[in-house]
Amino acid sequence: MSSRLSALFVAASALALAPLPALAHGGGGGSTSQLAASIPGNPGYPEGVFFYGTRAYVTGPAAFVTAGSAASRVWVYDTIFKRIVDEIPLVGEDLAAEHAASGLAADVFGRLYILSTQLGVVRVTPYGRNRQEIYAPPLPDLPPCITSPAPCSPAPFDAPPLPNDIVFDRLGRAYVTDSLQATVFRIPYGGGTPEIWLQDPRFIASFGTNGLALSPDGRTLYVGVTGDPQPGAIYSVPIMDHPTPADVTLFHQYEYPDPDGMAFGASGKLYVTLAYSNAISVLRPDGTEERRITGPMDSPGGPIPWDNPAVLSFNWWAPEVFVTNHALLSSDPAHFSVFTVQVGDRASVPALPLILP
Repeated sequence: MSSRLSALFVAASALALAPLPALAHGGGGGSTSQLAASIPGNPGYPEGVFFYGTRAYVTGPAAFVTAGSAASRVWVYDTIFKRIVDEIPLVGEDLAAEHAASGLAADVFGRLYILSTQLGVVRVTPYGRNRQEIYAPPLPDLPPCITSPAPCSPAPFDAPPLPNDIVFDRLGRAYVTDSLQATVFRIPYGGGTPEIWLQDPRFIASFGTNGLALSPDGRTLYVGVTGDPQPGAIYSVPIMDHPTPADVTLFHQYEYPDPDGMAFGASGKLYVTLAYSNAISVLRPDGTEERRITGPMDSPGGPIPWDNPAVLSFNWWAPEVFVTNHALLSSDPAHFSVFTVQVGDRASVPALPLILP
């Protein structure tokens, strides 16, 4: 990432850090949160998390000050041994330049698909020799539509791509949010060049398109938008080949620029991390908010505050979610962690595509 991106991030953070009201601990019940594992400070900044089998895979760093730091990687947390059992560095990054890893997804074989700002989508086989290959190249750098013809970005400023989250539909096509270019890209089955799938003026914000979730029936994609000038929001759009803004529906509007990661429970409720309010919002199927869950988390050394909770993923075998404590704005290494939250809901059946070979 360039100095242009770092400058944009500083401006975006300043906009998003308006004072927020204090939230009562407990948030309506089901709020027991515990430290699962601390994340090493170099590179730190964990963001993505995806549960598969008996393991939670965590990615990082997702930050803008990573030049000269350790390689981006996947931390492997095992729920049987209750600890991190492996670290998988991404191969091929230029560590002297800005580098980051954010969202991730998995296929039916347990292979991971990791978003890298430098490399694109990296497919990692997290067993054996941890084989790595490029599944899709980096997102294209789109010029603003106000100065250039299509393909272009509806954002009124010239910003580089910033891949944030990735999710598969049931046909094995991957969707990727681009936070700074107000775009959702789609990658065809089997990998290849990302193509513009959806753009909408409502996606223009200081941190733009963020988290993604596929509805339990596989027919609808939910897109989170974070940051000023408008408050954060969740939008729904049907899975189709060429959606337009007319196909996009507001699902829930937040008061602050909050929403980050999302995941559906078996109940049909949508669980959304609120990165700036340090909470989890629980949305009913009709889009109304049922409750909020807040921290801090219990740990052997005492309570650790929820600090920009970023992404959550359901444990397949327990009524809990794994959440990354991103700590992007505080940059406090003591807060880099992944924790569990008892939510009283089970995982929705995940869309794990059958991708060959």
